[in-house]
Amino acid sequence: MSISLFWPIIKCRFTNMRLIFHILTFSILFTAIFSGCDNNADDNGYKKNLIATEILDFTLEDLSVSVGTTVVWTNLDYKTHTTTSGIPPDKSGLWNSPFLDENEEFSFKFTAAGEFPYWCRVHPFMIATIIVED
Repeated sequence: MSISLFWPIIKCRFTNMRLIFHILTFSILFTAIFSGCDNNADDNGYKKNLIATEILDFTLEDLSVSVGTTVVWTNLDYKTHTTTSGIPPDKSGLWNSPFLDENEEFSFKFTAAGEFPYWCRVHPFMIATIIVED
């Protein structure tokens, strides 16, 4: 058998391999260029306007943040907690997390300046305040 009989098959496979190579190369370059590009990050790669706070040992944290900041609460306690705006037993209605089990999160973006007290609906003695400034 002559190789010329198989040349169309070989050529077709070679062309497909080149196409796959170009697609993969483009994908890798695209990912390398645009991955990690976050216009909402500072020079150290940290997110601007994002504050993480922990719920631990039956304690909520007092915070001071800027308008436009998103606060992310993470329950690191083994007990269920909430983060609810207002003063116990009244909810102000601004935010009201679901019941957060261990390692669950809830976030809220503060769009106006002011003082915002908050508490845990499960443990009303857990209270704190977030101060939002311009």
